[in-house]
Amino acid sequence: MAGQEHACDLCSLQLPTPLVAAYAGVLIMTLNNHAALSAKLGVDLDFALDSVNQALAMSPSNPELLDTRAMVHLAANQPEK
Repeated sequence: MAGQEHACDLCSLQLPTPLVAAYAGVLIMTLNNHAALSAKLGVDLDFALDSVNQALAMSPSNPELLDTRAMVHLAANQPEK
């Protein structure tokens, strides 16, 4: 993959693919949990939106992440988004 730019540093690591996939799964879950909790508490909503959008960049069209993003928009009084 020389010469290609990647969105994350995981691609440059010399790790077995299952380990990278497991790490990515944990990261997605952590970002989602942070965003959901922030939405429920009504705090750090800009950062929560950034977190869930980062997770969606790694797992597009994941229904759990889409639900969390909707929760964040509702908590921020942005139901139209």
